[in-house]
Amino acid sequence: MLQCWHKSNQLTFLIPSQVFGSQCCIVFFSPSGVEFVLPFLTAYCDMKITKVIAIGPTTATSLKQVGIFPIMAHAPTPEALLVAVHQCFIKST
Repeated sequence: MLQCWHKSNQLTFLIPSQVFGSQCCIVFFSPSGVEFVLPFLTAYCDMKITKVIAIGPTTATSLKQVGIFPIMAHAPTPEALLVAVHQCFIKST
């Protein structure tokens, strides 16, 4: 199942009810997204074990600067995201 959250009130309501396990990954689309969302996520899940995908090198760099090393989708396309999700789960097995 794929779920997307795009509003801050959804984040604070939905994240605590989710189970962040081996079937979960978080996708960051921009450096500003990293800056805005990361405080919410670190309050509810262990980012050291959470699978993370970055769209593009600038977003990947923003994550690396805070100690999170993502799988990077090389383009902002559905196909590139699908490849990154596949890599994320292949890498973890």
